[in-house]
Amino acid sequence: YNSEYITERALRYDLTVPFARYVSQYRHQISFPFKRYQIQSVWRADRPQKGRYREFVQCDADVIGTTSLLMEAELISLIDDVFRALMPSINLTEHGRSKLILKINHRKILEGITDYLGCKDRFYDVLAYIDALDKVNETEAKDKLMKDLHTIINAPWENVEINNELFQKGKREVEKVLSLVKNKQWNITIEPDMKLARGLNYYTGMIFEAKVENEILGLSVLGGGRYDDLTGIFDFPGVSGVGISFGIDRIFDIMENLKLFPKELNEIYPADVLLAYLDEQSLDYCIKIAHELRQEGIRVELYHQIDKIKKIMDYANKKHFPYVGIVGEDEMREGYISLKNMHTSKQEKLNIEKLNLVLRLNSAQFKKGTIYE
Repeated sequence: YNSEYITERALRYDLTVPFARYVSQYRHQISFPFKRYQIQSVWRADRPQKGRYREFVQCDADVIGTTSLLMEAELISLIDDVFRALMPSINLTEHGRSKLILKINHRKILEGITDYLGCKDRFYDVLAYIDALDKVNETEAKDKLMKDLHTIINAPWENVEINNELFQKGKREVEKVLSLVKNKQWNITIEPDMKLARGLNYYTGMIFEAKVENEILGLSVLGGGRYDDLTGIFDFPGVSGVGISFGIDRIFDIMENLKLFPKELNEIYPADVLLAYLDEQSLDYCIKIAHELRQEGIRVELYHQIDKIKKIMDYANKKHFPYVGIVGEDEMREGYISLKNMHTSKQEKLNIEKLNLVLRLNSAQFKKGTIYE
């Protein structure tokens, strides 16, 4: 096939390039700096395995239209706030170090290193080598790298000094951002790391990647960085932006694996009441009640068929319905519903008005873990 022409259409790879297109298209209608967040599915041509999906959900946050390093500091603070809310119990280990590590680096640092080593023309090849260190056999990756490059990127951040303007500019910007975030009480661990490369070619400044130690093969749960001219491909050059992207599926997997979801989420119920009919003659009456309750904002599920009471109750218990309303010949004739409170096992006969009132009162309280009686 012609490598320059593969297809006219493709599945969305990320949310950043479409964001750049949007900014370029509506440049005269938005105010800069422009901030946005977006949650949407993206696709990769990966081989599906634990932690790697061909379709997954990202949550992006970007600021475009300013070169201020304050935006990098704000995004780091946002990262900390999000993981503080999602994973409070894993933040600090017994050694006072968070298991959630935010690695930071700068593309100009990496450019400066390759320039210093005389291989600037191979910059993206070098990035690919560095990016492979956590993804392939380490010994094999080291063999591909020049010995000096490997020595530099594995040295402690504070010990590396290269008399190169690109390197120095990148290091100054990282140090500036670290100074801007120094006064916050952090739940994450922030680590400058020259082995962080990020594979996407549009990054030009600070880059970020977050991982939870010992979880899902060390895969990242967040990535991002600064891009200085991404809008240029859409005929709007010279606009700098910076953004981050949370990998929602991986975060979900880790939280589920570590049992970090609140216990009350296990009690979420699909509707306020399950209505069940005991015979064909009661079906129309049951549907009528469901319509009336739904018009009042009550969430109703209709049981799908005529069944034994025990089977209906077993279904209700498994799905965590707070109430079951039974409609049979007697209920239809006398105009009431037999309502069972699944939390207390109390059962009573109610007309539609009383049923509506009870369900309204109980709905809010059940969500808080209590039942109105």
